[in-house]
Amino acid sequence: MSSRGDNFSNLVSQDDLIRIESTNLSVLKRHHLRLLIHCLESFKAMTDQSILEEFPSEAVRQEWLLSHPDLKKDKDFVHQLLKQLSVAADYLEILAAQINKKPLLLTLDDLIDNAIQQERSDIL
Repeated sequence: MSSRGDNFSNLVSQDDLIRIESTNLSVLKRHHLRLLIHCLESFKAMTDQSILEEFPSEAVRQEWLLSHPDLKKDKDFVHQLLKQLSVAADYLEILAAQINKKPLLLTLDDLIDNAIQQERSDIL
């Protein structure tokens, strides 16, 4: 398990958040992007950086979450967060397959491009 991401607030850079806010996407799409990039960066932080193949197992996710002192105190929240990480993993795996990438190699650019395409198709 990687030591990257010992602090949840360091997972997504301020520059990335500014890039998301500077898109012409709806408020809801931008919020969704922030959630997805945070999940993606969390998965990367949980994973051995030399093996960026697949998302970490639920056991690894739980271990990583419980290694954070603030989360260790709230097992119910960790349980809910694990459910949300699973949903995000499913979404990101579908996106990765659509663009022929390994899920952990997705980037913010990939997420933004996908969100723009989705929003365009919603308008049409």
